[in-house]
Amino acid sequence: MAMYGKGGRRLLYDNQQEYYRIQEARSGSLRPFSSTSKPQIAHDLNRFVKYVKHDSLILDAGCRDGWAIGFLGKLGFRNVSGFDLIDKNVKFCKSQSYDVLKADAEDLSVYDDESFDAVFCRHTLEHVINPERAIFEFGRILKAAGILYCVVPLQNPRKPPKAKYGHSYLFSAFGDLDRLCGGFARIKAIKKERTRSGVDATYVGRKH
Repeated sequence: MAMYGKGGRRLLYDNQQEYYRIQEARSGSLRPFSSTSKPQIAHDLNRFVKYVKHDSLILDAGCRDGWAIGFLGKLGFRNVSGFDLIDKNVKFCKSQSYDVLKADAEDLSVYDDESFDAVFCRHTLEHVINPERAIFEFGRILKAAGILYCVVPLQNPRKPPKAKYGHSYLFSAFGDLDRLCGGFARIKAIKKERTRSGVDATYVGRKH
């Protein structure tokens, strides 16, 4: 049974099957794109687009139902791809004609080196067992001077969430995210921002 290890930061799973089952359960219902259905994601995307061009090659990391892909498409961004670990999410995205592949953030071998101009990663890193590896992979697939845009929820380290929430790694302060992204040149930091669902931290960096 999954439980948090010593220090309460990283969730330890019995096996990969348990990890997948918990993440799949957290995926929830999937619905076609509606521009007004997810205002907080729209808020983050409206910030993100300031760092990219309309012809930029963009990757949505952990795209779930492809909502961000649909939103960016409405803004005129046509070169947006995504990946997700969960089969039903990938199948749904393909049914919406989104360019989405099945992949684990820790192993993005489905993509070549220096394939993208930007990676948008919102509320995904906390679900990854080894976010350090995911950040490494983002750096590998980004072109020189590529943009990494990461948003994570901040949580009280004294009150870790239950394993059923699927948060495999707990971020308690912006510094936790900043350290993970140390290989990038930070260009923007939002250390603490209240949202409808809690508190988020945002890191924007550029590949050296």
